[in-house]
Amino acid sequence: MKTSTNCPACTGKLALWHGIWAGTPFRMTCPHCRARLRIDLPWLVPVFWALVVGFAALGVGIGYLAASGRFVPVVYMGIGMVIAWLVLELVGGVILYTYASFTILYPKTPGETKDT
Repeated sequence: MKTSTNCPACTGKLALWHGIWAGTPFRMTCPHCRARLRIDLPWLVPVFWALVVGFAALGVGIGYLAASGRFVPVVYMGIGMVIAWLVLELVGGVILYTYASFTILYPKTPGETKDT
């Protein structure tokens, strides 16, 4: 299991922390050369949408409990969702760095022209 990989553009180290701060599981930016990278993993899209639907269902459940006045279970479910999100980020990052391949989308930094 890997927690880091090298950038295909500059061979700089992409650590697990950079993957967590990527904002999307499909693309990330190299912190060293600012190249935009695409993350290629065949089953990433279905897993992503399954997680979205699952967390939306939990959100509906929390909303129902909050509307019915049961605030103690709402607090526990909210804390559980935050902990589940953190664990999911860490496990997902390790899976991505172990099995995914990174390809360069945009090698130049923002603001560069074709002449530079």
